[in-house]
Amino acid sequence: AHVDCPGHAEDSRKEVKIFLSVVFLRTKSDLELRNRLFVELERILFRNRVPGIWLMDERTLASWARELYKGDISLEYVLESKTILLGEPIVNSKVVQSFKSLFLFERGAKGYHRWPALKYFLFEYEDFLRKKAKEENRKVSIDEYTGTTIEHVIPQQYANFWTEEVDSFTDGLDSDKVDQSRKILLNSLGNLTLLKHGKNASLGNKSWKEKKERFSTGSYNEIDISKHANWNMLNIVERGKEMLVFLQSKVQGLVFSQDEINDLLFVNEEVKNSFFDSNQI
Repeated sequence: AHVDCPGHAEDSRKEVKIFLSVVFLRTKSDLELRNRLFVELERILFRNRVPGIWLMDERTLASWARELYKGDISLEYVLESKTILLGEPIVNSKVVQSFKSLFLFERGAKGYHRWPALKYFLFEYEDFLRKKAKEENRKVSIDEYTGTTIEHVIPQQYANFWTEEVDSFTDGLDSDKVDQSRKILLNSLGNLTLLKHGKNASLGNKSWKEKKERFSTGSYNEIDISKHANWNMLNIVERGKEMLVFLQSKVQGLVFSQDEINDLLFVNEEVKNSFFDSNQI
């Protein structure tokens, strides 16, 4: 299990490392229990980083470590406490609203690109796609976390090659909604993927033809994207839905309705209605 979920604060990483060290020492003779503790910890850390469903103050991990070290609590107590935490109910409306709020920022990363756990999530989705393809070989692993970046398939600087695809998403909208709808399209979950640093620099704002060719020999995320003859709003929405379904599998108790998935992808009601009207879906 990848228990040290990247993307969180330095202090939080210290708490996690302290806890892992104590658990490692206390479970030398019980590898099954150690694995269960690590798996449950990964689930808690990831859930903590899904907007709208924060689960626990991670300083609790250091408290558990201290009490375990002194013998005041048992590993079984910690495992039971984690199980109880993971059983806490989720309020879907808070999740939807929290993700939508990521599109409201004017500076820096926007939308799903602003989600601190996005890269980690993409690594997990990468492994899901690998298993789905029944492949043993990893194209990119979590060990390469710092050597990767998040790429917009339709780039933020889209004018040279992608105007038609972007404009098709804004057709029919009032002029005051166009900028927001572009932001939604470009920073939608389905338009984001993992690339190694060098590849990201060379592909950047290239056309779909160039990206498709390079993606076809890349990670499983890239290969999945490259299977499409074109890359447009329909592909982005479909991939986004598939990724949100995968997100549900990562978070115990998270089950979106179709309407909630649409809200997570389209953010704005007018943009959503325009998409479904224009595509007769």
